[in-house]
Amino acid sequence: MQFMLLLLFWCSFVVVNSQDTNTVEVNFECPNPCPWRFTGFILIPNTSCKSYAQCRNGNPIGEFQCFGNYIFAESKGGCDFASDGESECQPVPCPVPPTQSPTESPTISESPSNTVSPTAPEPPRPTPFPTPVFFSFLSFVESRRQSIEATVLQSAGGPSTAYTMEGLMSALDIVVNQFPSDKTFYVGENGEFAGLRYGVANFAAFLSQAMSEGIRMDSCDEWNTDYIFQDNTEKFPLSNACGQYKRAYDLEICKSTEPFECPIDRDMEVTAVDYNQNFMPGKTGPPALSCKPYDGSSFSGFYDLFDDVIVESAYSNSLGRTNVAGCCWWKRGALMTGGRCAFGKLNKYVGKEAADSRGIYVYPDIDFCSNPEAICDHIRTHELRWLIGFLDWSGRVETYVDAITGWSYMDEL
Repeated sequence: MQFMLLLLFWCSFVVVNSQDTNTVEVNFECPNPCPWRFTGFILIPNTSCKSYAQCRNGNPIGEFQCFGNYIFAESKGGCDFASDGESECQPVPCPVPPTQSPTESPTISESPSNTVSPTAPEPPRPTPFPTPVFFSFLSFVESRRQSIEATVLQSAGGPSTAYTMEGLMSALDIVVNQFPSDKTFYVGENGEFAGLRYGVANFAAFLSQAMSEGIRMDSCDEWNTDYIFQDNTEKFPLSNACGQYKRAYDLEICKSTEPFECPIDRDMEVTAVDYNQNFMPGKTGPPALSCKPYDGSSFSGFYDLFDDVIVESAYSNSLGRTNVAGCCWWKRGALMTGGRCAFGKLNKYVGKEAADSRGIYVYPDIDFCSNPEAICDHIRTHELRWLIGFLDWSGRVETYVDAITGWSYMDEL
């Protein structure tokens, strides 16, 4: 239901606005905004710097539009935020097709090998951006900022403090422009305005899932919620840090084609920064999830709801764990993503391993395998919370194909 409301709300906006930007022939004063032989991105005249075309050898092959306070910036080859000094858009004339002056009579060269055919100078080409539709997508999302903050970034207790618009926009930029090309979050198709609608629909689906996961809880860390009813009370095993509801986060690995899961370190000590502080009136509730070494006698115990105390005796979770050694991979972020594979991939793509092995310096100081809690306590946590969710979505949802029916998420989108 959340997804359908978001989808109708945003896609109706795109459809209405696409009436003026659906094809490259919409500007009747300038049927072809592309200069002769030009390849790149160029402003479409008389659009208040809001529309720009993608050209190939002087022919328009796509049109994009900037929304909100964004305008076309030639230096970027796409949309950029308009500062006060750039708010006024200078008029741009339509390109003039090259003309050739007729000669009175044919001219025959005596020595063709010594002549040079005249060529018209080619306009300077702006540096192509790898995903031009991203600029349109980003400006569209920014134009819906108030709606997103009012309808999406709302937890069960009011406006979310754990998930912000600034963090969302920053994470979008990273996952689209810094991740490997086959791991990026899908924001639409290049070359056609209709492609933006596909990206918006995918984004709406992602946000609807985030609303029911991290945003609803207003928490970056997973809470201890999997209890065992025994002796007329609910008992919450502290070993739920190892996995809840029959999952074992430390035992889950990546596909054989992507063996990027973090190694298990049973000497790690990590404590979640978030837990349910409004568990129940008069009750403190289960403590934050944590992991620590096991010395042979330090059992993790359980939280007793009836007595509102932590009992430090051996008590297993749903899979039989009675200690939390190496169990530092609980769920985190917008989609509550957990397991060694997710954190290993994040480290491989943009973390310390990416910096050391491939020279990708997005988070060169963060080793997500030795400190997975950086998602929630690093200085850049507000973008990391979204980023691991985008990684999860692009890896599990966008690539989903049913093995029996062949149903594909991307085809359906």
